[in-house]
Parts: sequence; C-alpha cells; structure tokens
Amino acid sequence: MTEEPKEPKAAGDKPASEVRKEPLEGEVSGTDAPSAGASAAPAAPAPPAAPAVPAPAPKPAAAAAAKPAAPGAPAAPAAKAAPAAKPAAAPHDTKPAPPAGPTDPPPPAGTEIPSFITALQAAVPGGVEQISFYVGDWTVIVPATKLLEVGRFLRDAPDAAFDFCSDVTASDWPTRPQRFDVIYCLFSIRHRKRVRMKVRAADGEPVPSVSGIWPAANWLEREVY
Repeated sequence: MTEEPKEPKAAGDKPASEVRKEPLEGEVSGTDAPSAGASAAPAAPAPPAAPAVPAPAPKPAAAAAAKPAAPGAPAAPAAKAAPAAKPAAAPHDTKPAPPAGPTDPPPPAGTEIPSFITALQAAVPGGVEQISFYVGDWTVIVPATKLLEVGRFLRDAPDAAFDFCSDVTASDWPTRPQRFDVIYCLFSIRHRKRVRMKVRAADGEPVPSVSGIWPAANWLEREVY
C-alpha cells in the first residue's frame, strides 16, 4: 500500500519543545558573533599609552666649555703660556785674539819704592827698564845685556842680599816683538823678602845664564830652555 506523501512543515510549525536553547559544540552562539551588536561581550580595554618624554634642552656653550668647580675643591691651575722664542745669538768671532802680554802695572801713587831698587837704579845705569808692583810683589824688568850685572847687585848689596833663586820660569806672548819673558824668583834669607827679575827676549835672542850667581838656577834654566 502506497503512503501518501507528507507535505513539508515550516520551522514555525515545530513544537516549542523541539527548539534547541543551547548551541551544540562547534556552533557559534548568536550573541558571540561579531555582528551581535550591543548584546556582545565588551572587549578588554587597550593599555594607556606612555606619556611622551620631552627632549632635553641643549646646554649653553659656556657651560659645556668649562664646568664650575665643586665647593671646597682646589681650582685647576691656569694653563702656562708658551715660552717666548729666544733671540738669535749675535755672530761672533770664534777665535779669540791672542793676548798682548801682562800689563806689569806700575806701583800705585804714594807707594814707597824699596831702597834696594833705588840703589840698583843708581848703581847700574840702564839696568832697570820698568818697575812693577802687583799683589804685594815687586818686579824689576831688565834688559838681557844687563842681566848678570843686575843679578850680582841683588845678591851682594847689603840692602838686597837675595841669595836664593827659588824658581826660573818663562811665558810666551806671540803678538809681541819680544815675545818671551824669562822670570827669576829671588828670595833673601836675611831680610825675609822677595823680588822678581824679568828679562824680555825676542825669538832666537840669547839670554845669559845666571847659574854662576845662583847655582840653584842650573836645572831650572834647562827646563826653561
């Protein structure tokens, strides 16, 4: 027997007991849909934005150049100025001029000349070319031709009595015509006094030996020669 086909029923014709109140697993509730409107659950509030930090103002040039010293701290020493350049040295002759010889200063004014020198001048005419006085010592400068005559007087005269020749030395002054000085250092044991006898001689000019008057001059003259 053939059943008659049933007419389809609308959804509204279903009984109330057949309508599902809760969504099944995997289904989306009408209230959770994005377009649910006011009935949808409120979204979580966004975190507040951090306040903007203003950029630091630029420092003044003076403050950046030098910071003030802390209270109580010693002040930094001031920078030293660069030393001034030395002036250029004046040109000079590196080779000094040769000396012209000793000055042989005369005795100061008012100085009394010893009696044995004045007696020598009277006893041997032309025997004394010059008299010199320096730091308390007397010097008689005699020509080579009068050397022996003057030497004998200084040894034998009672006021002189220079019986000991302690030294014979010499010096050379190249710029002078009579470039050599031969110097005899005499001492009087009796009177406890000294005198120098000096002879000037040119290069090659002979000077007589006084070893016959003062034997001690023998080896001293050999050294000078």
